[in-house]
Amino acid sequence: MKYRNALTLIELLGTLIILLVLVTIVAPWIQSQHKMTHFSNHLQQIALACQAYKDTYGSYPPAFVTDTEGKPLYSWRVLILPFLERKNRIAINRSEPKT
Repeated sequence: MKYRNALTLIELLGTLIILLVLVTIVAPWIQSQHKMTHFSNHLQQIALACQAYKDTYGSYPPAFVTDTEGKPLYSWRVLILPFLERKNRIAINRSEPKT
C-alpha cells in the first residue's frame, strides 16, 4: 500500500474555503466588540467627568442652568465639558447667557 505525504488540491481548497467562511462569520463580531468597548469608554469618561464636577462644586451638575428670567442657558453636558479628558476642551463663561 502506497502512502502519500502531501495534500491534494481539493483538500487544500476545502481548507481555504472553511477558513474563509470562519473569517467571514467572526469579522462582524470583532467589529461589534470594538464598538461596544469604544461606547463603554465614553460612558466611563462621562461618569468620571460628573464625579470630578461633584468634587469641584460639591454636587452633581444640574439638569440645566437658567438665566434670571428662567430661560434655559445650557445643560449638564456643557457643564462637564471641562472635566472630560479631551485635547480640545471648551472654556465656558458661566456669567454670560448664550446669544
